[in-house]
Amino acid sequence: MHPIKTPSSSLNQLIFVLLFSVFCIVTFRQPLFALLYDIIRFEQTSNIFHNYTKISMSLAFIMLLVTLILKNIQLKHSDHIYIFMGFIFIIYNMIYFDFRALVNSIFYFLGVYLFYGHSNFYNIFHKLFIFTSLFVAFEILIEYIIFDGSQIGLDISVFGTYKEYITRFNPDNTNAGLVIGRFYRLDGIFGNHQLTGSYLAVSSAYIFGYISNTKYIYAFIINFIALILTMSTISLISFLISVLFFSLLTLNKKKLMVLFVLLIIIYNNQLVNMMANRLLFNAHNENYMNSFLFSDKGEIFDFIFGFNNGKNFENDLIELLYFYGIIPTLFLMFRYIHPIISFRKLLFRDSKFTSCSLAVVSGLITLAHAGGIIGWHIGLHFLFMSSILLNYSKQVHIYK
Repeated sequence: MHPIKTPSSSLNQLIFVLLFSVFCIVTFRQPLFALLYDIIRFEQTSNIFHNYTKISMSLAFIMLLVTLILKNIQLKHSDHIYIFMGFIFIIYNMIYFDFRALVNSIFYFLGVYLFYGHSNFYNIFHKLFIFTSLFVAFEILIEYIIFDGSQIGLDISVFGTYKEYITRFNPDNTNAGLVIGRFYRLDGIFGNHQLTGSYLAVSSAYIFGYISNTKYIYAFIINFIALILTMSTISLISFLISVLFFSLLTLNKKKLMVLFVLLIIIYNNQLVNMMANRLLFNAHNENYMNSFLFSDKGEIFDFIFGFNNGKNFENDLIELLYFYGIIPTLFLMFRYIHPIISFRKLLFRDSKFTSCSLAVVSGLITLAHAGGIIGWHIGLHFLFMSSILLNYSKQVHIYK
């Protein structure tokens, strides 16, 4: 096994500056856009928003490419397979001018190499992720106090209606301001409750891995409460499945006790009960359920062989099959899951490995709905955690 090559310290600093810039541009592109909202005429914001998004993503990709060129990493034979498939799909989508599919191809096949072999950045990433997750969570709490404050005896009116407020972050969100029962589905700084919910699901799962350290308890509580307030059902389910599965797999009594307390709180929570009722109601809605399945999405060979574009799906996993076919999709899932299975003995013994494993599995479950990890707001964090797990497999002699 060859050691992982790392750049010089000065090159490391340059790479870190590039990576930090990418994180800021992509993670906070909607809040940055919101700063411009009030000085732009509303009828112009949609076009500006589209251009702003593409420019920010393009800038991030340029930095990503420069970073990959500067880095000197040792690739395995399997890595060349992913890189080859990635470039094939990138070229294909460039030919058909499908920007969204192009972004997805870069994300799924090449994005993980942005951090490959650079676990020395982990401590910086860890602090950045905790900070951004708390920023997102606190903004959700503020939204709740301002717009749902009447439920707790408060009456605050600062930004007009909720839809007027959230449009600042995402003028294309036609579902902004949806009400379930007496509560808004809070969209957060990403301007979409599903995007914000998936972010908080992954961050809650990540912080849960560190919950044995008391200084992370409050961060977890804040993230978890904000997750519930988004009323994103798949996000809450993805968090619960990931932490429950690994806690049962390792029979970790402390984590199971924490989960037991969480489940009691959830069971008696009005918002969660409304989500459960909505889930049961939707389960009996044939049209709604079919939107997440293969019905009327295309011919079966489209999903077997891939190489398609031009469609959006309510299920990101089905979209993967439609874009890339069954074999590349299985390759991608294998890359995410294999390190977790191989080093499962480290679960709840190595906090870094545990947190990244919980977060990656939680992120993968959000693929059952549109707007999960591929939203890029959480995507770069997801890629970093995936690369951390891959770094364990590159140092197999240490852990086995």
